[in-house]
Parts: sequence; C-alpha cells; structure tokens
Amino acid sequence: MLFKKQFELEANGYQSFAEWKVDWINARSSQFFCIGSKDETAGNQTCTYTANGQLRLRVADKFVKDYGTYLVFKDVTFAYGQEVINDALHTYIGTTKGGKPAKYVNSSVSYRFSKNKRGWYISATVDKMLPNIVTSLSLGSIGVDMNAGFVSLCDVDRFGNPLREESLPLPMYNRSTDQITASIGDVVKTIANKALHSGKPIVIEKLDFSKKKATLGEESRNYSRMLSGFAYSKFKEMLKARASKFGVAVIEVNPAFTSLIGQIKFMKRYGLSSHGSAACVIARRGLGIRIEKPKYDSILGRFEKTNNHKPLRSRWSTIAYLVKKNHRFNDRIELLKLDA
Repeated sequence: MLFKKQFELEANGYQSFAEWKVDWINARSSQFFCIGSKDETAGNQTCTYTANGQLRLRVADKFVKDYGTYLVFKDVTFAYGQEVINDALHTYIGTTKGGKPAKYVNSSVSYRFSKNKRGWYISATVDKMLPNIVTSLSLGSIGVDMNAGFVSLCDVDRFGNPLREESLPLPMYNRSTDQITASIGDVVKTIANKALHSGKPIVIEKLDFSKKKATLGEESRNYSRMLSGFAYSKFKEMLKARASKFGVAVIEVNPAFTSLIGQIKFMKRYGLSSHGSAACVIARRGLGIRIEKPKYDSILGRFEKTNNHKPLRSRWSTIAYLVKKNHRFNDRIELLKLDA
C-alpha cells in the first residue's frame, strides 16, 4: 500500500517525504469520474459524447488558462456497448416536476477516466432498461450442462420429458483467454436464441467451480484439466447477460447427483448421452420436479432396500458413494440396469 510507505521511507526506496508525496499525488490523480444526469446535454454536464464520435471534456477552472475551457477528442469509439451508448443519447421531450416541457436523453451517461503506464482509458456507464421476461416454464425448459470442450443441452416439455439433446463444441485446451471468451460468446448466443425461439427458460447448475472440477475429475484427468475456473465463471456470467438482454429467464438449481441420476434414470430409457442425460435432470429441476426415486435390483445387491426409509437425497448419496468406490466411469454402463 502506497499510503503506508510514508512511514518507512528508506525501506521503500524514498529519500524524503517530499519524494513519496509526488508518487502519492500522481496515484491520486490517476483517475477521475464524471457523473451523468438525464436532464443534461448528452446525459452529462462535464463530459459530453456525440453520435459522430466527439468527446468534449470540461476543464476545471484552475486549468482553463493553460488548456482552455474544453478538451476535445475526436473519433472516440467504445469497444463494447457502442450501440447502448448511442441509444442512451437519443433525446425526447418530457416534463419537469412543475409540468413544463423539457428535453431529456434516454439515459444518463457517466464516464470514468483512468491512467496507467500505457496512457489514459475511458469507460462509460449507462442505465439500460431490460426487456420483460418472455419465457415460461409452462412450455418446458432447456437444461445446460457445461463440460470441458463442449456444452450439452437438453430440451424438455412441461412434464419433464426430454424432447431432444444437443452438444455445442466449446474448445478451451491450449487456447488464449481471448479465444476462449470468443468461443463462449458464440455458444451462449446460440443457447439464448434457442431459448428465445422456443419460449423456454434456461436452467443451469448452481455450483462453484471447485465442485465442478471434482466432478469432471471422476471421468479423466486429461479431460477435466481443459476446464478452467475462468472459463466456467465466464460462461455463467455471459450466459446470464445474454439471456437478460432478450428477456430469457435463467434459473439456477441444486446440482446434487445430476450426472448419476441422469445416467441411471434417463440415459438408457431415452437414448441420451451421459452429459445429455445430466442436462435433462437439470432441466427437470428447473421445472420444480422433485428428485427422482432410485430403484434397486440384484445387479448390485449392495444397494439394500433398507435404504428405502431414508430421504431421496440421502439414498442417492449412498448410491453415489458406492459407485465411486467400486466402479470406474467406463464400467458404469451396467448401472443403467438398476432402473430397467
């Protein structure tokens, strides 16, 4: 912390307090904020941005003699959200509290200027009205299960019966952060469009990355290492942002035993893949369907019927423990007979 360095000047490489104060002033002056207002020109009194890309910054009175009243920057564009800012600058005639007509913009625009070693950067913030939710659980839901290298979808009807499954490639291994982000953007766009056209909400797992990583670790170390914490959190963030933009609801559900239940209850019965069946369970939970009831037979006698008195979640916990303890992933196809 730069502030604390003033108490140990020599240890932190300063010859005097005055030398430290120069760094302190420079750090304090490395950013400033211009707050916006809807009733000001272009949504901000201090900093105004026009549709032709011109940014005009009002200079503080003490610096007017040196720099003039305004600093003008031409050809300014924003890498993200340019269309949102342009929409915010549109004007309309409203009324004041006293009933008089007045010109307003769609949204106030606030600007933050920050400086680093490369130079000055500017970011803009606007108030964006989100559309009303247009999806409904009465039509069904779309379950989403993110995995290393792909995302599994399962479309179910309002009764929880799977209609179709789909796998969307999401390559992440040996790729840069920008490449992964771009791939995630393409996938979440596809998912949001499918949900919008079907009128069904999206259902995802509500779990942290560490638990997801542990689940993938059961299958293959080489397989699970492709999924990073960044990719997993970025996927959820971008999916929610994209869905809210189009009025698509995103529901988070308890992820307990989705893979195991999917493999035993739905994989063979409906001809789904392992991950597609997990997405099916996720979609069903979004509909509010209670956790599925396990069955027992002689294939694995260790699943004793004495467990029937336990709550369903506890029974699945017992099955999950025994499966992990006694069976490799490639051998679990035999478990499908449990629900035959």
